[in-house]
Formats: sequence, C-alpha cells, structure tokens
Amino acid sequence: MSSLRVFSIKEAELINAIGNAMIPEGGTPSYKFEDLVLDFEVDRFFSHAHRDIRRVIKLFLKLVEYGPLFTKFKKFSALPEKEREEFLEKWEKSKVPLKRQIIIALKGFIMLTYYNRKIVQEKIGFKFKCDE
Repeated sequence: MSSLRVFSIKEAELINAIGNAMIPEGGTPSYKFEDLVLDFEVDRFFSHAHRDIRRVIKLFLKLVEYGPLFTKFKKFSALPEKEREEFLEKWEKSKVPLKRQIIIALKGFIMLTYYNRKIVQEKIGFKFKCDE
C-alpha cells in the first residue's frame, strides 16, 4: 500500500523522471532526485495545497508526459534520460508561454524539495544561521 496522498504511483514515477532530468546525476551535489525519495516529499507538499492547485499540477504532469508524443512518438517517461533533459530545456525556452509556465511550476517544487534535504544542503555548503 502506497502512502501517497495526492499523486498516483504513476504520477510519482513521473515526478521522479522529471526531477532526475532537471537534476542530472554527476552534478553538484551528485544525488539523484529519486534516490532521495522526494516524490513522497512533493506529495506531502501538495497534500496541503488547495484542490484546484493539485488539479493544475496533475494536468501539468500529464502535459509533460504526453508532450513528446508529437515529436518523439514516445511518452516522456519512455524517453532516455538525455532526451528528457532536452525536452524540458526546449519547453523552458519555448515561445509558447504555457510550456514555459509548466516548466517554471514543476521546477519550482522539484528544486524546493531537492534543496530542502539536509544532505544536499551539506554537500553544497549551505548552513542556516540558527545552526551555527
């Protein structure tokens, strides 16, 4: 039994795929999004959001999942890692405002949950003043 409250297992897997593409392995810090089990953090974050916001985020996830069908003939989750990164970068720089807004929204909560992890903060040398 899953402890997800907002997202389905498929949506959580998609969040991991998007997170891994936005934070590729080998960077600084070198933790993969999915290795930190952040799909549950994202789920918890949105469990407190208004239902309309949850609906919009779910719609954004669907648009990202099915967006590549028109050019790559594959869903986002079926693309190789490099093609996922390229797809998200393309949407982030798109002339279509909706595509840019989708990436801004997804990137916001993915980065928020990733950099909120203590091990990530330690790896990049971030310290709260109250921790000193």
